[in-house]
Amino acid sequence: MVNLSFIQQEMIQYGMSIYFSLGLVGNICNCIMFIQPVYRRTPSSIYFLSLSIFLIIYLFWTIVLLFYTLDHIDPHTQSSFYCKIQLYGTHVLNQCIRYIVVFACADRFFVTQTNLRIRSLNSRQVAMKLVFIICPISLVIAIHVPILMNISGNVCGRFGLYKLIYAIYQIIIISILPLILMSIFGILTIRSLNQRHVNQVRAKQRDRDFMHLTIAEVIVHVFTSIPYSIYLIYNAITYSIVIENSPRDDIEEFIFFVTQFITYLTSVVSFYVFISTSKPFRNEFINLLDKNITKSSYPYLTECFRNTILQWVPMGIFWLVLPLWIYMLIRERIKSQPIPISGLFITKMILAVQFLLIQIFRIINYTILSTEQNGQAICFTSVLYIITALTILWLMNYDRLKSIYASGLLFVFWLLVSLAIVPDIIDYSIKVQQQIGSKKLWIKSVSIWIHFILALGSFIANCFAEKYVPIETISDKMPIVPELYVNFLSRIFCTWVTPLIVRGYKAPLTENDCWQLPLSEQTVTVAHQVQNCMKGMNMQTTSMSYENISTATQIKDENRNLLNDLPMVDIKKHEKKTVFWRALFGAFIDKIISGGLIKFVHDLFQLTGPLVLKLFLNFFTDPTKPKWLGIFYAILISTMVFCQVIFLRAYFHCQFLVGLRFRSAITGLVYRKSLKLSNSSRHASTTGEIINLMSIDASHFADITTQLHMLWSAPFQILVILILLYQQMQLAIIPGVALLLIMIPINLFIQRLQKQLTSKQMTVKDERIKMMNEILNGIRVLKLYGWEPAFIRLISRIRQNELGYIRQQAVIGAISSILWTFTPILVSITTFATYVLLSDSNILTAEKAFVSLALFNLL
Repeated sequence: MVNLSFIQQEMIQYGMSIYFSLGLVGNICNCIMFIQPVYRRTPSSIYFLSLSIFLIIYLFWTIVLLFYTLDHIDPHTQSSFYCKIQLYGTHVLNQCIRYIVVFACADRFFVTQTNLRIRSLNSRQVAMKLVFIICPISLVIAIHVPILMNISGNVCGRFGLYKLIYAIYQIIIISILPLILMSIFGILTIRSLNQRHVNQVRAKQRDRDFMHLTIAEVIVHVFTSIPYSIYLIYNAITYSIVIENSPRDDIEEFIFFVTQFITYLTSVVSFYVFISTSKPFRNEFINLLDKNITKSSYPYLTECFRNTILQWVPMGIFWLVLPLWIYMLIRERIKSQPIPISGLFITKMILAVQFLLIQIFRIINYTILSTEQNGQAICFTSVLYIITALTILWLMNYDRLKSIYASGLLFVFWLLVSLAIVPDIIDYSIKVQQQIGSKKLWIKSVSIWIHFILALGSFIANCFAEKYVPIETISDKMPIVPELYVNFLSRIFCTWVTPLIVRGYKAPLTENDCWQLPLSEQTVTVAHQVQNCMKGMNMQTTSMSYENISTATQIKDENRNLLNDLPMVDIKKHEKKTVFWRALFGAFIDKIISGGLIKFVHDLFQLTGPLVLKLFLNFFTDPTKPKWLGIFYAILISTMVFCQVIFLRAYFHCQFLVGLRFRSAITGLVYRKSLKLSNSSRHASTTGEIINLMSIDASHFADITTQLHMLWSAPFQILVILILLYQQMQLAIIPGVALLLIMIPINLFIQRLQKQLTSKQMTVKDERIKMMNEILNGIRVLKLYGWEPAFIRLISRIRQNELGYIRQQAVIGAISSILWTFTPILVSITTFATYVLLSDSNILTAEKAFVSLALFNLL
């Protein structure tokens, strides 16, 4: 039986983290877009701006609580007041979000009407009134939730007849009615558009752009609401059916969670759907980022851009990573000893407090002493900095309690903050030199410099690690591995290994020269984690399927199968096998998914490299572009390559660590199990097989982990690369792609041969090891009768067979390497030749050639 609660917990931990991160960034970008002058004059911008604000509130109101419940008691089950208020707020926000989309659909209907009275409803005043009206109406409609919701059996929910009433309310008010209204206004709008004249359409291009955005938003709401609506209908039909202690309850609860998980997409994907489906919206967003940057003789950024987006990026990254960072610290299985308060810790705290105070000073300066238009943006950014600084003060102390000697999160945050202030430093320095402005300019310039110095000081302080305090040791002769307590830069560049390399260069290394593994990586710990997962999964499976099995039928531990440290009950064979696999991956799922996230970031840097190369090559073809832009592109390419290397190293480090845990856990479990085998079981598993399990097979698991994420990364990269190649070479990529498709079955055939040869080699190796053990056990008899030459020939013959399989593997591996090496070259030549021969207008420029080659190399 699949562990549904475990899957649900992992979906909350990682799925909701991604939802929260992408949703927060996307909705903030929507807010920035819809307050721009090009959109602000259109009434529909009021609806979309309000929608984005409500979605941000909705994300904080709902998802943050889910993070809290992962490692704490759910407040819903402890406080009736909290149960009522939290669900009440969720329902109110849900209604506001859905009916604002309905109002946006109605607004598109109003704007397409020829009747002046109906068209007059398409105004900013009407839009603002409707947005303000929907809030109290939603409060009234959902008032039954805090009245009738209750806690029963540690569950905050609906009980009795109210369960049916609630389902009907959800179906009508939340699901069906908004979708029907959206569909009605959509059909009426399309009908009105068909009746309009062509010259009217041209005059209202911005309205047509909003029409596309509205249609995209409606499609998102429809497709994400259908599963939840179906579940509500099912719940209303079966509300009276109650089966206690049934697996059906767990399945229904999981299905309900999945439908809710899908509905959360409405609060996440709006911006990404807009930017991918609407070309005008995408161009406006690019222009917003590019405005007044590439047209000046030096890299000038507008003051509004510097005080908003540029300052929000470090805080955005900090708040996106913070939930995962805290969760990792909470889930740490090894008890840590707090780090004593040191001078470095006090220095970091003082700098953070001073950074907070300078933000308060900037707010006072721009609210009382300044009358500039950008004062509100600066004050808002300073308020965000104050909230972030207070969080950093708490986080530094929490890291100290959790024995974090150097925080990578704070290192990256202060680095980005320091870089974000540099454009302000440059701009105000130029203004002061040109004596532009009054004495207030000097006050602003001084505050900016103090802001920069404090951020830079905090960054420098975070370049150092706290003094190491020994916590866990096995032997006084072996020090702990320095990776745990070195600074962040040393962890990135692995400089902590340098002393060991120098020591090994000067003299042969001994056991005392090596470092002791931390307790979290030792075999006793990782094997215990896997064993606990196996027992937990087995208890859940057996309790749900075989509750009435008597203890008399239990088989003793000594007769269990190898690698199956579970009670032997009459269950299906594949279920026995999958318990070990699920336990092995479940014990280290945090590290596996962390490696996947790092791999995803690396892939993004890798895939955007050819795009930046395209911009760099286009720079040389346009003499009007400033020189600094070319320098910027060159630095950007170098930075992206550097980031690729850093993230790739971090990925392999993470996956090698997972592989080491796999190997240690398997070796420990097999060794522990081999000590418990009875004589009858030992005949079923030979010594050679057991040794191979602990040495060879366990090592294969360590090798697999480095390529584990290629299962999703490879299709993702191939899809994106093919899209980019199509944009570059159009239909000319078809022969190249066809050649790649031809190579797939060839490579599969080669992999199959290698697998067969490996299996045969392992069989022969088991036979050789078994024979050697028998020879060593009977060595006296062999010497007594002089049988050494015969057994030497026997062992040599087995060894020759083994070497033959190894030789065949080497030949097939060489053929595979040749194919992998020459395939990109053949694909490139085929594609370029096809592109040139398709049409005389197809000119193979440097930009197309080099960008396509870069993409083919990635492919």
